[in-house]
Amino acid sequence: MTISELERRLRYHKVPEDWYCLKGYAEEAYGICWEKGRWIVYAGERGGKTPLESFETESQACEYLEEFLMRKLERAARRRK
Repeated sequence: MTISELERRLRYHKVPEDWYCLKGYAEEAYGICWEKGRWIVYAGERGGKTPLESFETESQACEYLEEFLMRKLERAARRRK
């Protein structure tokens, strides 16, 4: 999976767009970036990137972030019930 494919999938599943930022950086959002030869999944907070996990491939990072955000979406849906 690529970042472009991930973006399409998140939109399809109606994951709120303010939860993630796949191009650049956004405060209080999750993202993916390439740093020091690794793909990093991070949480944007206080003007910086707090790493959650790192991966060798873009696909692994995208799959991790998709699963992470889908679990967050499921928890939010359960709280609304």
